[in-house]
Amino acid sequence: MLNGKSILVVDRDPLMREILEDSLQLVDAEVHSAGTLKDALEVLASASIDAVICEDYLERGTGLELLERMKNCELDIPFAIMTGSEQGLCRETLFKAGVSVIFEKPFGLDDFLEGMRLILVNGHSTQSLTDPDSVSRLP
Repeated sequence: MLNGKSILVVDRDPLMREILEDSLQLVDAEVHSAGTLKDALEVLASASIDAVICEDYLERGTGLELLERMKNCELDIPFAIMTGSEQGLCRETLFKAGVSVIFEKPFGLDDFLEGMRLILVNGHSTQSLTDPDSVSRLP
């Protein structure tokens, strides 16, 4: 399904990273992972990445900080963010910052995989995946 595309998964929870990694590997993605902003930047500096999926709040930073650092390094890579916090970042703010897809926790595995496939196909189109039908509305 993902035909060897390289995806960076950034999440502070090791179990969540493992679940996402395993799921992406099952559909033929090459998966890199990181638990911190620093680790994510190291992966981005050393590997060719086709898309990033990142948790909204990291141990020492945020997903938006990672996206901003990527832009500063002129890395134009589709970026998806997972959010589940009560603080809830404003969708409009996320899309204006360059987020391509928002996954609101809890999300289903099938929706996640379809969202990642579409982000790789469509690049930077923006969409919030807040309900099961929203994947089908992606361009």
